[in-house]
Amino acid sequence: MTPQPDREKSLVLEDISDISALLSGQSRQTGLQGREAALWWRDLPLGRVGLKQGRALTGFK
Repeated sequence: MTPQPDREKSLVLEDISDISALLSGQSRQTGLQGREAALWWRDLPLGRVGLKQGRALTGFK
């Protein structure tokens, strides 16, 4: 059984250009609360993103 995203704690993107923009350093408005969220592309879990004032930000260390 495939896990399903929790819509209250996950950023679920349908458009691959949004994923590309996040990986390029752009942020996306999410409306989510908290400091981080799960990142999904359709029904595929990709990882986690940081949240700052409801905006998704990616960071690489």
